[in-house]
Amino acid sequence: MPWFGCLKNLVAKCFCLKSDITCRLPSDLEMLEDAKTELYQAHNILSHIEEPDMLDWAIFNLRAAEEKYNFILRRIKRRGKGID
Repeated sequence: MPWFGCLKNLVAKCFCLKSDITCRLPSDLEMLEDAKTELYQAHNILSHIEEPDMLDWAIFNLRAAEEKYNFILRRIKRRGKGID
């Protein structure tokens, strides 16, 4: 079972089971920057869509990126006001 060792290492990295692995969650600003990038990419995809079959997906993708960005932005604002 050589794959078991790989699986064990993957689980250890994902769940920080080993003490030598440092876990750090991304900051709100890092998440906002990632969401901004996803939003930009979604706009770009929608503006360059050529397949009519892909239009629904591109719109869905854009709306999801907008919601994600707005959610993170609202959370940052709430934390800034001390609500969270």
